[in-house]
Amino acid sequence: MRLSLKALLLSSFIIAPFSVSLCQTADYDLCRDDDSETEARIAACARVIDDTKVPQDFRAQAYLNRGEALADKGDFDAAIADETVALKIKPNFAEAHNLRAWIHFKAGRAREGLPDAERAATLAPSNAHALDTRAHIYEALGRKEEALADYNRALAIDAGLSESKDGVARLQAARPTP
Repeated sequence: MRLSLKALLLSSFIIAPFSVSLCQTADYDLCRDDDSETEARIAACARVIDDTKVPQDFRAQAYLNRGEALADKGDFDAAIADETVALKIKPNFAEAHNLRAWIHFKAGRAREGLPDAERAATLAPSNAHALDTRAHIYEALGRKEEALADYNRALAIDAGLSESKDGVARLQAARPTP
């Protein structure tokens, strides 16, 4: 049976928005997938960021995810810039504070990451990763007892967090024996 021109036009107006939504959803899903290829993830996040129809919360998440991907490839300054934009959009975004702190730590600038690590732990006190990040930064700054306390708090929340287990082992092995 042939569709009339009117029916065909009507169907294109109904289908077109869903096609755009499907593309946006595919980009958003790829942007969030930290197991995907880094360059593809960065490109997908950029498309989400550039889409003026995307709500601000989604845009903040896309900046966070692109920053994570940029950090994975070693572009720490660009990654920090993306986390900073995410925080301008959503100032109490604990995950962005935590990731920016971790990126500073990975870049060898632990002291610069400390305010973000403290903010992330304040905003999300039951987030094991936020506590683990702050513990790493404390350890790098020589604040061993605070680091050990945060590693242990992180493990109380997530007993399988290997980075915190390693931190506890490192710090306990470095303690002087009585």
